[in-house]
Amino acid sequence: MTVKSSGPAAAEERKVATMARSWLRAALPWLFCILSPTWGVARLAKPVDKQKRARAIRGLNCLYFSLAIAITALAVILTRDSVAAIRPDGLDWRALLPQWLLMSRFWEVCVAFLVDAQDKLRPKRASSTLHWSERVMLAMRSYAELILDFGIVYSLLPRCAWVENLTTTPPDRITDMIWYSANVITTSGGGGFLPESPWAKMLSAAEVLCGVILLVVSFTVYVSRALGGKPTSLR
Repeated sequence: MTVKSSGPAAAEERKVATMARSWLRAALPWLFCILSPTWGVARLAKPVDKQKRARAIRGLNCLYFSLAIAITALAVILTRDSVAAIRPDGLDWRALLPQWLLMSRFWEVCVAFLVDAQDKLRPKRASSTLHWSERVMLAMRSYAELILDFGIVYSLLPRCAWVENLTTTPPDRITDMIWYSANVITTSGGGGFLPESPWAKMLSAAEVLCGVILLVVSFTVYVSRALGGKPTSLR
C-alpha cells in the first residue's frame, strides 16, 4: 500500500509535473515538424471549417501524389532510367536532403492515417465533410505515392547498400527501385533485390510498416465503417 504525500512539497511536485507535461505536449508538434515538414505544412493549411478542411485535405493529397509522379517521371527521363546518374558513392548530404524531404511524407502519412483509424473506432464528432469513399481514395493515392517516393529514396542509396553476389545484383535502373518498392510495401518480397546496409534495411522495414497502416489498418477500418453506414471525417 502506497501513501500519497501531501503538503506544500507535494503540491509543488505536482505543479512541476503538470508544467512538464504541458511543455512536452506543446513541444512535440514542433519537434515532429523537423522530422516531417510536410506534416507541419498540412497542420497549418487545414482550416477549422469542415468543408474547407475537406477541400484542403483533398488538395494536399492530390498535390503530393502529382509531385511524386512528376519527380519520378523526370528522374527516369533525365537519367535515362539509370540509377548510376544519381546514386552517390557514399554518404553525401546532396542525397540525404531529398531523402529527408521524401521521408517526410512517410511520417506524415503514417501518423495521419494511424491516428485517424484509431479515432474512427471511437464515437467522435466529424471534423470535415469527407465521405468514406473519399477517404479510401486518399489512402490509395497515398499508397501509390509512397511507392514512388520510396523508389526515389532507394535510388539515392549507394551501390554498397545492396547485396551483390553470384545470384543477386544491385538494381541499376530507377524503375527497378520502384519495382522493389512496390514489392516491399505489399510485403511480397524485394522483387529480386536484397538490402545490405542497415539504412537500406530500416527503410524497407519502414515501408512495410506504412503498407500495413494504409492497407490493413486504415483501409479495413474505412471500408468496414462505410459498409456499416457510419460516415465520419478524416482528421
